[in-house]
Amino acid sequence: MKKQKFVFLLVLVILVFLGYSSYLRGDFVLDDEALILNSPVLSGKVTLGSIFTTSLYNQPYTYRPIQVLSYIIDHKIWGYNPFGFHLTSIIIHIINVFLIYYLLALIFPITLAQITAILFAVHPVNSSVVGYISSRADLLVFFFILLSVIFILKFINSSLKSFYFLSIFFGCLSYFCRENSLILFLLILLVVLINKVKYKRALLLATPFLLLSLIYFVSYSIFSRQLVNGFFPVQMSPVLIIVNFLNIIMKYLTILILPLNLHMFRSSAFILDFFNTRFILVVIFLIFSIYIIYKHRSNKPFLFGVFWFLIGLLPVVFILNRYPWLKKAMMAESWLYLSSSGFFLLFAICLAKFAKWGKIVLFSFVILCLYLTYQQHAYWTDNIASYKRIMQFLPKNNPVRKNLVRAYLKRNLYEEALFELNNFAASYPQSSERYVLQGDYYYAVKDFVRAKESYRIALSLNWRNAAIMEKLLKIEVENGK
Repeated sequence: MKKQKFVFLLVLVILVFLGYSSYLRGDFVLDDEALILNSPVLSGKVTLGSIFTTSLYNQPYTYRPIQVLSYIIDHKIWGYNPFGFHLTSIIIHIINVFLIYYLLALIFPITLAQITAILFAVHPVNSSVVGYISSRADLLVFFFILLSVIFILKFINSSLKSFYFLSIFFGCLSYFCRENSLILFLLILLVVLINKVKYKRALLLATPFLLLSLIYFVSYSIFSRQLVNGFFPVQMSPVLIIVNFLNIIMKYLTILILPLNLHMFRSSAFILDFFNTRFILVVIFLIFSIYIIYKHRSNKPFLFGVFWFLIGLLPVVFILNRYPWLKKAMMAESWLYLSSSGFFLLFAICLAKFAKWGKIVLFSFVILCLYLTYQQHAYWTDNIASYKRIMQFLPKNNPVRKNLVRAYLKRNLYEEALFELNNFAASYPQSSERYVLQGDYYYAVKDFVRAKESYRIALSLNWRNAAIMEKLLKIEVENGK
């Protein structure tokens, strides 16, 4: 039996590397530059202790010191070699695959645990977490949540108090990884109830985790002064919040079932009234879901998969209206990392019912996933590839284009930079950013007269911008006034 388990774990490792080994050749992209290459912690400009007193980008909702700590460890080993950072992310993903397998094997038939682990290992929806170094927080929070849940299970099965304290300890660490750790107490409650623990004892066991969530929420609200006001949608009724949440769940299910055209910066138009086709579809989906759940109410693996998936996506409710300028609900494939294992368990249940055909479907789907996961690496190769991929799914007049211009300039691809610059200028003709980019382009091609002229126009449109003043001063010092 031990040999069989070892062989299966080895198969999981092989599957992960088949899908993700090509990602090791990727560069730092998008936010990686700010979080790693320009990190004041990694460069030694600020002390290590500062990671526990500040947020990423100095913005609310991003208190993630363990993420930064993982970068510090990578930097100590690899310097600024992106290979090492990618390798760490892949290794953490492998460990998470092992942990989800171990967790499910503790409470359900081994076949369900194996199929779920395989799907979680290779599904391309996770590529935006494993392949994007800045998504390290998603890997880490899942790691600590799984450990917390596993140890609460071991405590239930053995009554050893040390397991319970370990569960609380790893639960505490999850709060230093990412904000969606707030749902931990619900996952703890789910696991305890699935194991037929009486309601009163289940609530008692989950209480410390609820208190941790409340302490985290209140303390972070005080420090950020924006969390409470910015955390909840305020422009929709509770009914419409639920409707939009269900609408997004439907979209996420579509991505999991048919993982094509994966990309960042997804969004979904809000449903703001009850008299449209999308609302009717949501109602049909809700009625169908309630019927299926009621019909299978005695199926423990099914209920666990459904509620793990739903609980994992609960944070979506709190960010529906966080970006009012977008006028749409934000979506991200990375937000599926935690909840997707619940969906894969449901998939495993379906496949396990059909011995012969289930194996054929599983094999075919795994091959498809491996191909799509491998294919996704091309979009994480460098900044140019990443921004071009993002822009395929955005309208022409999008602000992301300015980042593509800078990426081309950094690679000395001046013709491509000029083409994208002209497109950006057509969309934002009177923005100071247009003239800053124009100045950057002329500076790169050593046309310093036009560069100064462009920076001066940008400064006249945004005269308080210190960065523009610094650019103008630099060019005047280097080339004379």
